[in-house]
Amino acid sequence: MKKIVKFVSLLWALIYLSSCKPKTPEQVAEQFVTSFHNLEYDKAKRLATETTAKQLDMYAQLASTVPESDRKPGSKVGIIMGEGKVDGDKAVYYYKPSDNPVPHKVNLVKENGEWRVQWNKTESMTVEEQPKAPTMEQENAPGEEIKIDIGQ
Repeated sequence: MKKIVKFVSLLWALIYLSSCKPKTPEQVAEQFVTSFHNLEYDKAKRLATETTAKQLDMYAQLASTVPESDRKPGSKVGIIMGEGKVDGDKAVYYYKPSDNPVPHKVNLVKENGEWRVQWNKTESMTVEEQPKAPTMEQENAPGEEIKIDIGQ
């Protein structure tokens, strides 16, 4: 009877552990951004490239300097996943965190057969639409007066 209990326990543990590991790029992206936005950097690091993991260490160090009273205890940031695109060994997914209306993106790469989140130093996770600057060729409509507020 003890052998059966041990066998069932071992089988259950194997099933549980294998189901926890994200397999698709979308699952990796969702688990990463959920962990990241909820300041669970150790969880996020497990889904990141080595370079990204180092950056997460810096985020964790910075977060540790914020007084506990300034943190929102018990509040969790929800994630709404949007569209994604897989192109060979690269993928990108878009999402919105519940605490920020600005769309975000997360890039992934396949390393040793596993999907990992990858950042570079110059890239932001937010997706901001840049307003188009007017060109010199644009003219005012005929008879349209140009008004400039100079703060008088």
